[in-house]
Amino acid sequence: MSSPIALIIEDDETIGEIFTIALKEAQYDPIYLRNGREALERLSLLQPNLVVLDLHLPRLPGAMILRAIRSDTRLSRTQIIVVSADEALAEDLRGDADAVLIKPVGFYQVRDLAHQMKMARSDIE
Repeated sequence: MSSPIALIIEDDETIGEIFTIALKEAQYDPIYLRNGREALERLSLLQPNLVVLDLHLPRLPGAMILRAIRSDTRLSRTQIIVVSADEALAEDLRGDADAVLIKPVGFYQVRDLAHQMKMARSDIE
């Protein structure tokens, strides 16, 4: 059985690399993207199990990506972790996300949350 796909949408390269390693350790197959437009294009082709989404992205804001995912029935089972330093905006979007993490966010926090979400999903299926 193949690993579930995780899409990391984060413009800070260092943070993106940390999240990539954390998701590999949580047994996901991570794909790292650095801007919102590229993410939306990739989402039209993929059905990721998990999206780790920054809100302040170049070319298209994370809030628009979140709304696009939630309005696409093809992505209805995609879990979303919003990760942002903008606490007010993240809290406004909490109802559309499966989890919200406020930066700074640690490696273990992302790894463990992603693993828990994957296990919870496998218990349901």
